[in-house]
Amino acid sequence: MTVIESVQPTDQAPGGAPAPGAHRFDRLTADEARRAIYVDFEGRIDVEPVLLGVLVPLRRGQTVLHQYVWDPELVMGGGGLELMPSLSDAVEAVVRRADSRRRPIVAWSPRELEVVEAYCDAGLANRFRDRYVNANLIAKPWRRTRYPNLVWEPDHRGRVNSLSRYLDLIGHTVPEGCGEAIAAQAIQRVQDGLGRVGSFEGLKPDVKAAWANMLCHNRHDCIGMRDVCLRATADLERR
Repeated sequence: MTVIESVQPTDQAPGGAPAPGAHRFDRLTADEARRAIYVDFEGRIDVEPVLLGVLVPLRRGQTVLHQYVWDPELVMGGGGLELMPSLSDAVEAVVRRADSRRRPIVAWSPRELEVVEAYCDAGLANRFRDRYVNANLIAKPWRRTRYPNLVWEPDHRGRVNSLSRYLDLIGHTVPEGCGEAIAAQAIQRVQDGLGRVGSFEGLKPDVKAAWANMLCHNRHDCIGMRDVCLRATADLERR
C-alpha cells in the first residue's frame, strides 16, 4: 500500500544508531531479495484493508502471487482470490511461510507494518516485524548511487520516493488503468455497491472493472517492488 511516504521505523539507541540487537529494516542482500516474500495491502486510509497481495519466490527465479481477502463477498471478484477468515489469518500465513525458510518479508513502506500492528495481536505483529524490510530504504541509496544527478520533486501527495517512480526508473510498465491512484477509489466503489446490492455479482460492470484494475495494480506493486529490490541490491553489491 503506497499511500504514506516512507520513514525508517527502527529501534534506535541514543544518537540515532540502531540499538544493539535491533532488527534492521534497511538491510537486504541480493540473495535475500531473490528469496524474499513481497507484500502489499490494499485499502482506504484509516480503515482495515480489504486485500493482501503476497508474492512468493519459487525455484529458478519464478514467483507466484497470492491475493488474500477476508470478506466472503469479495472473493467473487476474481478467479485467483483466496479467502481467509481474517486479516490476521492472512498475515499468519505469510509469517509462517517466511519463518519456514528464513525469508525476509519486504514491503514498500512502513504502512504494511503499521497495519499489522494495528489489526493483529502483539505476538504476530512482533513475528512480522522480525522479518520485515522496508524496500524504500533499499531503493533510495541505490538511486542516489546509480543516478546521482536525478532529482525528484514531491508529487501531488507530497511524496518523493513513490514506488511508481522507481518502476518508471527500471522500465517496469504498468498497464493503463492500473496505476496507484485507482486502488482506494475502486475499493470505495465496490464497498458502496455491496452496501446497496448485497453481492459482487450484482455490481455494475464499471464497478467490477474498477475492482479488476485494483487487482492488477496490486499485482504490479508486488512484482515491481521485487524487480526494484533485485536491481538495487545487485547493483549495490557490484560496486
